[in-house]
Amino acid sequence: MDQAVLMTRWLEADGRFQVTHSQDGVHGASLAQQRRWDAIVTDLNLPGSDGLEVIRASKALHPTTPVIAITAYRDQSYAAAAIREGADGFLAKPFQQETLTSKLEELMRTGGTAHGAHGPTVLALGAHPDDVENGCGGALLRHLDMGDRVVILTLTQGEDDGSESRRTGEAELAARLMGARVVLADLPAMSVSDGDESIEVIERVVDAFEPEVVYTHSPHDSHPDHRNAYRATIMAAREAPTLYCYQSTSTTTDFKPTLFVEVSEYLVRKKEILSLFQTPDTNRPYLKPSFIEANAVYWGRFAGYGRVEPMEVVRRSS
Repeated sequence: MDQAVLMTRWLEADGRFQVTHSQDGVHGASLAQQRRWDAIVTDLNLPGSDGLEVIRASKALHPTTPVIAITAYRDQSYAAAAIREGADGFLAKPFQQETLTSKLEELMRTGGTAHGAHGPTVLALGAHPDDVENGCGGALLRHLDMGDRVVILTLTQGEDDGSESRRTGEAELAARLMGARVVLADLPAMSVSDGDESIEVIERVVDAFEPEVVYTHSPHDSHPDHRNAYRATIMAAREAPTLYCYQSTSTTTDFKPTLFVEVSEYLVRKKEILSLFQTPDTNRPYLKPSFIEANAVYWGRFAGYGRVEPMEVVRRSS
């Protein structure tokens, strides 16, 4: 059965959605501009004109309309291209009815990545691309859902593996999909210090955004970049009312969290965001969906057996 017809039947059978269906990209792009739709779902491979043109057409006149891109391609460059054009989410074929309806429901509720922030500013700091998204990505999605502004500061542009340009591109796309702002510094990978250079980089961002909540690495970490990022953050963000330390893949058994952030409703989207960091020719097994799920389930035993992200609390405003 044609995928578009099948999705139309799924959504109409759900009872919460009214669907207008187009079979080609030219007509789809025209429909996208005719009115402000509650949401748009487009395949990237369409006859006449591709799904990227549908996304462009919608975002040109209706930037706050959530758009979901669908693709059968496993190459992440297709999803990346959709996100650059303004897509708020993507689904890889094949997927189930519940996956589609829950994604639509979420984006229609939150307004996608174009919703306006009206709450406090949250700063999440990581030494390398994917540190923040992996360590506290679910918590940041919760902040964004609450209307907080989220800024991600990445101190380096990648590990010392020659992949800096690709890794920074991934970080920018991930922030775009999340709905956050990313600041990419250029400290040397594998040589992040806890001295003046690192402190000054963080202080500039703290002064610019005045965050009320800060997330950073734990001091209980075997990676020197992570430990030094923590020490530099403690100095640079000393006036932030709330400061949490998240877990990374190199935290040690001395990591002792006392705060467990429930992220069950954000876990699918967190895995979607982390899938953008699968740089070709690099081995990052900790980004596999099964590992992300297992880690959230493990820590959930400390908080009612949900799915959580663990945090050490340095200080917390009342």
